[in-house]
Amino acid sequence: MSGAIQLEDPLSFEAWFPLEADMVLWQRVFYSTLNWLHTNQQGMTFGILFAAGFMTLLAYLPRKSFQGGFANAMLGLGIGAPLGVCANCAAPIGRGVYAAGMRAETALAAMVASPTLNVVVLSMLFSLMPFYMAVTKLGLSLFVILVAVPLLCRWLPQVQLGASQDIGGKIQAEVQPPKRTSQSPAWNSPALAAVQPDESFIAAILGVARTYLTHLWYIIRLTVPMMLLAGLLGALVATLFPQDLVVDLGFGILALTALTLIALFLPVPMGFDVVLCGALFAAGLAHGYVMAALFTLGSFSVYSAMIINQMLGWRAATLMAAAIATLGFGAGISAHYYHSWQSQRALEHLLQGDLAPGLGAPAPQGVFFGAAQAATLPQSAAADTPPITVVPQPLTSPSPPADTLFTRVEATTFGIDKPVEFSMRDMWPPFWEGRSLATGDIDNDGDLDLAVASSEVGLYLYTNDGAGNFSRLPLDLTPLEGAPIFNAVLVDIDNDGWQDLFLASYLRGNYWWRNNAGHFDPEALRRVAGNPQTPLAMALSFADLDRDGFLDLALGNWAAGWYRRIPGEESRNRLLFNPDGQLDGTRFTDLPGLPGETLSLLFTDFDQDGLSDLIVGNDFDIPDYFTGATGRAGSA
Repeated sequence: MSGAIQLEDPLSFEAWFPLEADMVLWQRVFYSTLNWLHTNQQGMTFGILFAAGFMTLLAYLPRKSFQGGFANAMLGLGIGAPLGVCANCAAPIGRGVYAAGMRAETALAAMVASPTLNVVVLSMLFSLMPFYMAVTKLGLSLFVILVAVPLLCRWLPQVQLGASQDIGGKIQAEVQPPKRTSQSPAWNSPALAAVQPDESFIAAILGVARTYLTHLWYIIRLTVPMMLLAGLLGALVATLFPQDLVVDLGFGILALTALTLIALFLPVPMGFDVVLCGALFAAGLAHGYVMAALFTLGSFSVYSAMIINQMLGWRAATLMAAAIATLGFGAGISAHYYHSWQSQRALEHLLQGDLAPGLGAPAPQGVFFGAAQAATLPQSAAADTPPITVVPQPLTSPSPPADTLFTRVEATTFGIDKPVEFSMRDMWPPFWEGRSLATGDIDNDGDLDLAVASSEVGLYLYTNDGAGNFSRLPLDLTPLEGAPIFNAVLVDIDNDGWQDLFLASYLRGNYWWRNNAGHFDPEALRRVAGNPQTPLAMALSFADLDRDGFLDLALGNWAAGWYRRIPGEESRNRLLFNPDGQLDGTRFTDLPGLPGETLSLLFTDFDQDGLSDLIVGNDFDIPDYFTGATGRAGSA
């Protein structure tokens, strides 16, 4: 269900009190706090009741810890992981665990394990996020629980490693717990001292009930006021944080630091961290930012810090916050450079030694068998190889014609003599994707002519004599000689009444070939700038987006296909505007969100509001999407 969850509030899934655009700051903070309390209501109730029950249950166990800190952290892992509550709901449980006589390592480990290692969050994590991010979050969470927590606890005073000595009420007054060291086992003498060997069953039940209520009041008194304060502070920070600027923010150390600290501070509910990061990832947020937020958001919060400060002091709270923040910051840096390396490596593997200017250095030969290498393979067999024999095999006789709307006719019968083009590189992307066809009246004689893109010769252009017979036009492709053309579109770009050609090539960029009264002269070929790192505009669509009377262009970009799971900036789609019919690519808008390996796009008014909307079809993991026009000139 994670993909269908709506994030209607900065700190909550569904806004119980809707946040309106005309609300002032204090109203948004107030209602966001109420929404946070409503979202966490069940989890917090469970956390408080469970904490009191845990204290009561553990009171009757004579021993509650091990000798070593690492073993106690493992015990906390075993307690926290099955709980399945968020960091905020786990905070009172950690307080109860510590107050019941368990060691500090156990309490801290349980507080971190509950929101990060339960099965629901792990399932969402590996479903929504890239595998390397999910593994990184899991590995860092285990590191915090099993390594960082025991090491940090060694910095604490020895008296703080044992259980709290303020159990509350009459129990604390009856028997003082013995003074313990970090090596001695934890005991709960108050509850044991209250047990009478000749006590009746009813008396025992009433005694347990009294103990539970005493512990419940203890937990409520210590944790609920801080819970309300944490919700208020979290709502204030989340409201003030400029969320709209995050997606378009370039990666930087200062921004990463700020994002890490804010994510560490916010008291978000269960699963909110994974869902939010999944949404930000799909919106195109830099991978480093996503990774830092994925680890810190939900593992800790201002409420966790308050509870740890209350039971262990400011040093413990500061050390825990610093450890998680440092690991989150490091994970963000690592994810950023890993994604950059992965993207460049994918492009190098794909393009090999055939890189265009601006696409980076060629990869070493022999690293990967790609399209560029396949094209250089010898086409003839060795001398000692047995010859290949081709034998004709007759097909079954075709059925007689029926009353259908279409009749199959071979293209050669009406003059389209384009040969079948196939080589070894057509076994690799992008050459296996096919080439485009376009029709339009090139010579303004009233019938449709034909343009066929080719990655072998560049372009085939056929004129129609009006009777359905075609003849190939000779073309001087000197400026594009040897360029693999994937897309050829017939469209009047400059509004002079003649159909121009727009050509998209692999590694050589995009071109506008102006139609000069039915002729395409080499000097009329113009370069149209795009993203200099984009190998290919796989899909094209034209529409007048800014309503200036000239057709604008959408570039559906492609970079590496299946060579990498998550596309990079080279694949980001772009809108090119055509001021006064002088399309040159200098006026453009990059489409927001996560780039995809786009195979098809189309301008169409799908909501019938008179504006051209855009439908984008992506290959592989990135979903297809619809982009609606806003009605503002040059925007979508």
